Amino acid sequence: NKRNLEILLQAWSLAREYDRAIATIDRLGALAEDGSYYMQKAGILNERGDWEDVVEAVGQALETGVDRPADAYLLAGIAHVELKQYEEAINAFRQARSLGNDDQRRTASGWIDFVQEKQSLRRAAL
Repeated sequence: NKRNLEILLQAWSLAREYDRAIATIDRLGALAEDGSYYMQKAGILNERGDWEDVVEAVGQALETGVDRPADAYLLAGIAHVELKQYEEAINAFRQARSLGNDDQRRTASGWIDFVQEKQSLRRAAL
């Protein structure tokens, strides 16, 4: 049941058995009413540098619903930057900026400036 899976998730996370934790999150996510487990999954994947999977997990979280969508879009944007998908990153950061509080808007704007600078340098190198 859900409670047992939550305990199992906590145990796998504390043991740093992240593959098993992710598998447990996938089971919990199907039972949850929101995307909080998928955001937890995205956080684990972010720590591991599994950028494509971060984007997928954030998408699952947003589809299911999250309390702080700006945080989800920020995380997706960072993953897109790491994947060198700059247009997708800018779009995610713009979403974060439009949905976020003052701190999230400042963070998203900073990332947009950073990505646009990277794009300018990349074009100049060509």
